[in-house]
Amino acid sequence: MRVEIVSMLVYLMAGKDQVLSVPPEPRRSAVTHEDIRDAIISLVHLLQATTQKLERHELRERQLGDQLRKALGGLDTRERSQDTAIAAVSAALVRVEEKLAKIQGELDQKNEREKGSYVIDTVPLQSWMSNVEGMLNKQAPSTDLVVSKDQVEKMESTVNGKIEILASMVGRIETQLLDSLNQLQEAVSNDGLYSKLESQLGVQEKWHNTVIGKLEQLESNNELLLSNNKHEVDNYTKEELAKIKNGIDYLGSDKLMNIDAKLQEIMRSTNQLQNVYKTSQDLKDSFKDYFSQAKTSQDELSSDVKSLTKAEQVLIQTADNVLDTRKRVEYGVQEILLGIGELVKSETKELNNTVNNRFNDISETILENQNGGVFNLSSKIDHEISQVWRQIGIMYQQLTNSANALSKLQVQTEQYLNGSLNTMDSMDGRVVEITGRVSDVKENLNYLMGRLLLVTQEFNQTKGDLATAFDNLRNTFKTVRQEVKDLGPGPIPIEDEDNKL
Repeated sequence: MRVEIVSMLVYLMAGKDQVLSVPPEPRRSAVTHEDIRDAIISLVHLLQATTQKLERHELRERQLGDQLRKALGGLDTRERSQDTAIAAVSAALVRVEEKLAKIQGELDQKNEREKGSYVIDTVPLQSWMSNVEGMLNKQAPSTDLVVSKDQVEKMESTVNGKIEILASMVGRIETQLLDSLNQLQEAVSNDGLYSKLESQLGVQEKWHNTVIGKLEQLESNNELLLSNNKHEVDNYTKEELAKIKNGIDYLGSDKLMNIDAKLQEIMRSTNQLQNVYKTSQDLKDSFKDYFSQAKTSQDELSSDVKSLTKAEQVLIQTADNVLDTRKRVEYGVQEILLGIGELVKSETKELNNTVNNRFNDISETILENQNGGVFNLSSKIDHEISQVWRQIGIMYQQLTNSANALSKLQVQTEQYLNGSLNTMDSMDGRVVEITGRVSDVKENLNYLMGRLLLVTQEFNQTKGDLATAFDNLRNTFKTVRQEVKDLGPGPIPIEDEDNKL
């Protein structure tokens, strides 16, 4: 159809400059009004189809522009949200680093305080031992049981004072541990990464409270035992030590072997003290029996002196024996007191060393647990930070890919728009050209109609002229036939067909 229209237009443009002659050429006589009308209708349909295509193309361009605008808006919002998320992650990392630095500083301060507080002052114990030794040295040979009881009460009060000192030191350690625990809990209240350290500190606090309770029970039981009966000290001490040992079994057998050995040494020293105490009780009973026997013998001797004058030498010898026995008894008592003093001094030193070692082991265990917890926490935080940086890298890569895709899409869109604009420009040029050609066709049609009218007029005129010519010829033939009809005999004339008509 387009080829026919183009050929028709070319024909019309070519026929514009040619003069129509009579009779017309056979090529031009093939173009009729119906062909021209069909060509014009086809051209109108072509223009309508082109207009519809342009409208559809504009609609697609508009929809594509809306989609691109929405996609760019969504990417912009996602980029802003990712920027805010990255800023939040950076702020969280900064807070975590600050908390770690704060926890590290607090742990260092606590370690320094614990190093200073775990050292037990041995000067009061040494002064107490020197006072006891001086009291034993100053004791008179004639000291009876009441004086020994006073010394025992003084010793008991001194021991109670030392136990109170130890309890106060343990309480101070407890308060320091509780303060450190509270600070750690405040430092990790907003994060869930320190649960393991908190559980370990809770276990240590529970163990510490258990040890404090056992020490308080031991103090009260020691006061009760010292006031009631000396014979039950060993068994009750063994029971309490067993309870304390059972209370701290959860720390692990491998780290409490030194404490167990020291407890065995304390039990052995307690047995030795019990044996010494039994020996002193036996000596006291023997002294009582001896003095009662001496009194009875003295009564008998006095009665014998009254009755027998010859018994003077026996009495003198008996008095000498009594004096010797008394000296021996005093010497034995002095040795016993010195042995008890030395034994108490050595056992006190061993007890002091045991307590020092025990608290050193406890401090080392606490520090090891805390260092392990801090190491695990640091490794966990490093792992989490590495995961965060990995996610940030993935997000950055995704953003880079999105930016590259957007740039490619923008380039393709620009190319498509440029091609569309070029196509539109070419279509506009073609429409302008077609419009010009349509105007030319209109002019050619007007010219053609004028020519057709002129040809029709000439044809009618020619027809009229031919009719008149034929009439003239017929009349001429009639006159000629009439003139030659009566010429005489001769050939028979043939009738003309015109006459028949």
